[in-house]
Amino acid sequence: MAKVIDESSDFLLIDLEGELMSLSTSGCPKVYERARYLAFKRVPKGFEHVDLDEYCREVSRSLGVDIEETALFFTAVDLRNYSKGSYSHRGVKAEAFVTYGVDSPSCFEERRREIGTINVAVIVEKPMSRVGLLDLFRTVSEIKGMSISLGGPMCPSHSSVGTASDATMVASPQGDESFGGIATDVGISASLALLEAISQQIASIPLTFNFCPMS
Repeated sequence: MAKVIDESSDFLLIDLEGELMSLSTSGCPKVYERARYLAFKRVPKGFEHVDLDEYCREVSRSLGVDIEETALFFTAVDLRNYSKGSYSHRGVKAEAFVTYGVDSPSCFEERRREIGTINVAVIVEKPMSRVGLLDLFRTVSEIKGMSISLGGPMCPSHSSVGTASDATMVASPQGDESFGGIATDVGISASLALLEAISQQIASIPLTFNFCPMS
């Protein structure tokens, strides 16, 4: 379904092997727009750019792809450490790509919070309608939050679910399927592919990074 065509510590480029409909909150968001490529670009921590649109175009040109057909994520992590999960339920296949940059909790009790990022991209082969893709986006977001809540960083009184810079994308061929919830074949496949990818990331984080000390 998706094929990694180039990677380094600073970028990861994936060919979706077909023109898909994408819904994302990535650095260069695509809201019901076509996507042929999925790209992750490493940026410095605390990255800010005045003209994000122009920067997106610059990055896509440097990768040799057209920004009009590329979903682009930004992260501060070494991109050689990405993880991939895949699952097929009743013939419906899904793949998930995850970059995980949270090595300390983001706690409400703390005045200063470390800002990390968890980037998630899920591709399904089931042709989805716009409503269906939105429903799948909801499902993927719920699974991501649940996974981090159960296995990610912990604060003194609550879980650390995510950060302000988290980004999510779902993509599929355009079609008529209007449901992407956990009770559907596409929702099950997407959820289990994402759980596999996130579990790989959580398992690699040293235990000492996962707890915020009591003040």
